[in-house]
Amino acid sequence: MFLALIQKQLKLIWRSPQELLILLGMPIALISIIGFALGSLLDGNSEAIQIKVAFAMHEDENVALETFVQDKGETFGIGRNMLPSLQQMLPIATLRKEVFDNEEMTSFLQVTTITPQEIAKAKQDDVYDAIIEVPSGFTEQFLLSIFEQDTAPVLPIYLNDDKEIATTVVKRIVDTYQYQFTLMNALAEQGMIEADFTIPIAKVSSSIETVNGQQPVSVSAYYSFSMGVMFIMYWVGTIAGQAFLEKDKHIFDRILLANINPAIYLVAIIISTVFLAMLQMLILFIFAHLVFDVSYGPWSLYIVTTFMIALVVGGLTAVLSAINYKFNSVSASNLFGSSIVAILALLGGSFFNLSSIMPDIARIGYFTPNGAALQSYLTIQQGGNLAQIMPYLSTLGVLAIMFFVCAFLVFPKRGGIA
Repeated sequence: MFLALIQKQLKLIWRSPQELLILLGMPIALISIIGFALGSLLDGNSEAIQIKVAFAMHEDENVALETFVQDKGETFGIGRNMLPSLQQMLPIATLRKEVFDNEEMTSFLQVTTITPQEIAKAKQDDVYDAIIEVPSGFTEQFLLSIFEQDTAPVLPIYLNDDKEIATTVVKRIVDTYQYQFTLMNALAEQGMIEADFTIPIAKVSSSIETVNGQQPVSVSAYYSFSMGVMFIMYWVGTIAGQAFLEKDKHIFDRILLANINPAIYLVAIIISTVFLAMLQMLILFIFAHLVFDVSYGPWSLYIVTTFMIALVVGGLTAVLSAINYKFNSVSASNLFGSSIVAILALLGGSFFNLSSIMPDIARIGYFTPNGAALQSYLTIQQGGNLAQIMPYLSTLGVLAIMFFVCAFLVFPKRGGIA
């Protein structure tokens, strides 16, 4: 009879295709939208941002430098033997070599050289995110600004207003370069850099790593877990609401007439909920792996975490079922599904990671069922072991026991209106 009660609960869900579609389809849809829309961008994948920059050269810097040395070399005491040192000072060549053509930059920066005649068409066609125009006489004016303290030349840069992120990146790159270049010149003027000084080539590589040295969690993995632990909570209101319909239609009374203990009926609700919750998470795990290539560590830890959050969901379902039966109303289930789940999702970090912006609220979220489960999943994803997730499992275990006790205390022992 006990197995028949479990089978009955599962059949009730199977005969509600609309609710089944929402509970299983909605998290998949949300994970897909977030993963495809934000995954590459927030994971730091350079393919998500491809910035196109064009250099429009009205002159050749090296030719302009040789002309300057030839025409004004005697005036400033500059010989041809100083050309290598002066070439290191040329701002555009240095900008191209050390910044825009840097190996790290080329992964997301596409630099093209165009003729001055192509500038107007390039602006109109909206092809480039930024156009850097080097006007005629720029090199001479730059050298005069050094040797005669003359006015520094102006480098026109045209930014595409329709591409805010790309233009902001280009502007910050140029601003940072201008500051560093000006600093080098100021140090040289003060005699703090020797004549044989060579501008060092920055050999810097970057890697993404969390503060505690663990591997970062991708956006796709994060939202797979966060959406999963949020939508798993919707089983509570759904199954508790269906359980109340059985009372409203006097099915529960017939179960009692068959001499079945009400506690067995409640246990059947818990077990069926645990099964459906674990099935939902399994489907989401498989989907995330196949579509977003989310990899998993030791499966045993994921299974333990999933089982614990499923137990909490089952206990909470039993509590709401008991409340519905006691007060002869489905209001508790409706309130939970319409409002409380959203609040728990916000506190637990299902919408976004609260720990970076509101750490105090995030710590509160660790004691919610979905928040504790999410932190456990993320810890495992970062290479954590059983000891590291034990605090979250303990939280889930305490919540599950508390809900079980409350449910059996509140659940009526007879049919009709309690």
